[in-house]
Amino acid sequence: MLYRFKSNLFVPGHKMHNLEDVQRTDVNALIIDLEDGCPDDLKKEAREDLINNFKDGNKFSKPVFVRVNDPITDLGREDIDLISDYQELI
Repeated sequence: MLYRFKSNLFVPGHKMHNLEDVQRTDVNALIIDLEDGCPDDLKKEAREDLINNFKDGNKFSKPVFVRVNDPITDLGREDIDLISDYQELI
């Protein structure tokens, strides 16, 4: 099945507290940005917030994509390793 998303909204990973506001928009999908859109000192915290949202029963009402850090880096590999447990939700 092919999905088409006309409009996507990038949400900086460190701004997950605005999740309710973001989901009220008319976008077709959310892209949680753990890479460039997130300050270096908040990247791990942002990843944990994202994972907690998944653990709490997936609070997302729209399709979610995750932009991880460069997989060549330790941080990127950690992103992939920790988020992959929730791949059925993204």
